[in-house]
Amino acid sequence: MNRFFVRSLFLAVLAFWFVPSPSYSIKEGATLPDFTLQNMDGGETTLSSLRGNWVLLNFWATWCVPCKAEMPALGRAYKKYKDNGGAILGINYKQNAKTVAKYLSENKVPFPILLDPKGKLSKKLNVFALPTTFFIGANGSLLGTHTGALTFDELDKWIAGLAKKE
Repeated sequence: MNRFFVRSLFLAVLAFWFVPSPSYSIKEGATLPDFTLQNMDGGETTLSSLRGNWVLLNFWATWCVPCKAEMPALGRAYKKYKDNGGAILGINYKQNAKTVAKYLSENKVPFPILLDPKGKLSKKLNVFALPTTFFIGANGSLLGTHTGALTFDELDKWIAGLAKKE
């Protein structure tokens, strides 16, 4: 019995040793780390190039039901705010460009989509569920996050607040 206990304890300690910890924990008010991702046009988008504008980053996937439900609200918000000094960007989680392009074509998504095909940025920002949205001020600081689908009214309130803080 003692031998079983020692082995079990050893295996438990070993298991916890290899549990990955979040690589970056972001608190409100902190500046997000800079990143560069490929966009659907084949170019690249860098977060720091958007400094001076508020930014909404929405992590999503084509297989995610709440993400798909949220897309029309994001599209509507994009159309309303696209000329108001900000950016709404979708960041696709771990899918290839062909799959994403097919979805975008079938669903007429109007806002820019970036690709995180290996999930590196998602991991770095500790995105653990989809959809997850980051609200970033014009100075690059994180003003808030939301996990789960947002309605247009919720997005409208957030974005109106971001635009005021500019």
